[in-house]
Amino acid sequence: ERVELCLFDPSGRRAIARLRPTSTLSEARAEARAIARRLELQYPDMNAKWGMKVEPAQVFYGRHPRPYTVVMLASVALVLLIGCANVANLLLARATTRGRELAVRVALGARRTDLVRQMLAESMVIALLGGALGALLALWGVKLMRDTLPAELVRFNPGWTRITINGHALLFTMAVSIATAVVVGLVPALIASRADPQQALKESGRTASGTGGRHRLRSVLVVGEVALALML
Repeated sequence: ERVELCLFDPSGRRAIARLRPTSTLSEARAEARAIARRLELQYPDMNAKWGMKVEPAQVFYGRHPRPYTVVMLASVALVLLIGCANVANLLLARATTRGRELAVRVALGARRTDLVRQMLAESMVIALLGGALGALLALWGVKLMRDTLPAELVRFNPGWTRITINGHALLFTMAVSIATAVVVGLVPALIASRADPQQALKESGRTASGTGGRHRLRSVLVVGEVALALML
């Protein structure tokens, strides 16, 4: 593991160095003291009683970025859950309005598995389109961030200019999109396919608000969205 060091003198001037993999922190401190002693002897007027101290950079610049990365990933996951709950609610409402259509298809001999597959395919298309749009927005956003970085930040942290979205991120986006399509689309598909055809046909095309079970599920989704939004 690479260790970053902070070297500073009594005047407060600091420098960042990277510890050689074969060296230890104690060796770096000893070498820094030797350099400071040599400079004091070479320039007694300017470097008298001045030294050089070596400490891990985390002491001055905070902890490793991993905790912040975890928090950001958790925030993104919560946003994804809110979006999934919203889409699931819309799919439930759409399945309610399509109750008569599905009932007619069941009465004509369509199997419930066929209806579930169709609705899952529809949710898959929606999820993949959303994932593709999100990937395009991410590519544009990362490029915009690189182009607008302050010069002083680039000077001290040149790695920021190399941030990009690689193939692993795109594969992860596709996997999440597929998983989202299955999770979000399966429940509305199962509920719609289990509807009573006779009851749905009796509606005679009137807009139905849904059964009590659907009402409860949609209410739970709305409450979950509000709770996650407040948490964020």
